[in-house]
Amino acid sequence: MITDNGIIGSLVIVKFFDNSLETNSNPLITRTLKKIGVIERSNVDENIPKNGELWKVRIVKEICEGQNKGCFVLKPVEIIDPKTLVKLVPGMYEEEIKNKILFIYPKTAHNCVLPLAMKRQLNYRAILVKLQQEEKDKTYVT
Repeated sequence: MITDNGIIGSLVIVKFFDNSLETNSNPLITRTLKKIGVIERSNVDENIPKNGELWKVRIVKEICEGQNKGCFVLKPVEIIDPKTLVKLVPGMYEEEIKNKILFIYPKTAHNCVLPLAMKRQLNYRAILVKLQQEEKDKTYVT
């Protein structure tokens, strides 16, 4: 179920990369959300992203909630064609800050991301560009 903090169940777009650490537990990671994201272990054998791919993912849980350390656990939903992305600029979204996390709410239903140059200027423990969801998809049950 979507929690009060608004993170769990969120749909966001991330870019995955090979994990440079010598560990087999998380072969791919993302830093798109500022806080590290890893793929949920139960999804490792199915629908697995590859290095450099953009994916729409659902945030399943946050490890070390409310802290800079830890990570987001992500469930891949679908691969995203980079040509379909809309790069947000001020005026194209509303924002809200909760517990040092910046929530971006695009005013469009397209696949949206915040440009890297804008992200680098922002000092939050995480930045989530929350994609719009269909009404039937607004609750999330684990």
